Amino acid sequence: FTRYVPNNIIKPRVQDWGTCLCVLCINPEMKLQKIIQLKSTIPSFRSLPFDIATIDLHNLVKDDDKFKNFNNELLKLRSDTITITFCEWIKQKHDKCSVPVSTKIPFTTTLTTFIDKFIQELVMLKQHVNHFYIQSKAFKTAKETSLTNSGCATVQIDWSENYSIKQAGEEKSSYYFERHVSIHSGYVWTKQKQFGFAALSDATNHMGEACWASIQTLLKD
Repeated sequence: FTRYVPNNIIKPRVQDWGTCLCVLCINPEMKLQKIIQLKSTIPSFRSLPFDIATIDLHNLVKDDDKFKNFNNELLKLRSDTITITFCEWIKQKHDKCSVPVSTKIPFTTTLTTFIDKFIQELVMLKQHVNHFYIQSKAFKTAKETSLTNSGCATVQIDWSENYSIKQAGEEKSSYYFERHVSIHSGYVWTKQKQFGFAALSDATNHMGEACWASIQTLLKD
């Protein structure tokens, strides 16, 4: 889709991307930032044999030796008996929502519990980054196959955030209905041609069945 971006806008490259926006990536990043903030006030943090502010977690988990050494140094901090307050994202059920919603929640625990949670999240992040690499490699292979094999096609699809459609020129003290819509966009690679597409629907269900329904016209073509 970046061919539609004006030339004066720098287009992002995959190798420039940092952390993604999923909970598995955000929570350990937030804990790392908390350690950086407390480094000046907690003596044991200052004794770490590396500059914690320069740590890139995504690069760290890709290196087994550095990952092991980092975790070992974190384990040495568990002996402190101080209490620490931090925030993390969790899935929480809300009365007005049919599915759990990601919510930022503050916690107050001992430093030991904080370190244990951080290490556990780093292990999960390592698995997540590895899965992401495998998926990206498989997608690249599928796309290259589609560009050379007339019997194959690769389709990449994703949902937008739900948009609210309102009445144009609304007047104050008047009641208007608000309608929510979803945009299901994607891109197709085949040997014959490559093109993008989008489906607009008032159904805000983003499950697999909705994805299948939105591309029926595309599959028929």
